[in-house]
Amino acid sequence: MKNFFKLFGLIAIVAMIGMGLAGCKTEAENGGGGGIPADLLGLWSGTYDGSTTTTAEFKSDNTLVTKLGASAGTTYKVNGVSDGTVSIQSSGANTTDGTFRYAISGNTMTVSQKVGNGNAMYANSYTKQ
Repeated sequence: MKNFFKLFGLIAIVAMIGMGLAGCKTEAENGGGGGIPADLLGLWSGTYDGSTTTTAEFKSDNTLVTKLGASAGTTYKVNGVSDGTVSIQSSGANTTDGTFRYAISGNTMTVSQKVGNGNAMYANSYTKQ
C-alpha cells in the first residue's frame, strides 16, 4: 500500500508539471521575437516633416533602432508590446521611459499617442521594407 501512495504521488507531480508546461506560451505564440509580434519585426520606413527619411527597425532581440535622416540611430530596449502599445526604454534608464500606439494594415504601420521617448517614432506612418 505504501508503494501505491508513492506511485500515486509521483504521477500527480508529473501531471502537475506537464499541465504547467502545456499552459506556457511558446516563443512563436509570444510573437516570435520573445515579445515583439512577428508582424512588427523588421525594418519600417517613413517620412518626417515631409522630406526627411526616418526608419524604425524592430529586432528579434527585443530592441528598436530608430534613425532620422543620416543619423547613426538610437537603440531602445522594447520592454513590452500589449494591445497595440509598445513600451520602450532608452539606454541608461531604469524603467520604461516611452510608449506609443501602433496599428498595422497590410504593409503600413500607423503610429499615434507618442509619450516620452515614444516620440523617437518620428513619422506617423511607416511602410514595411
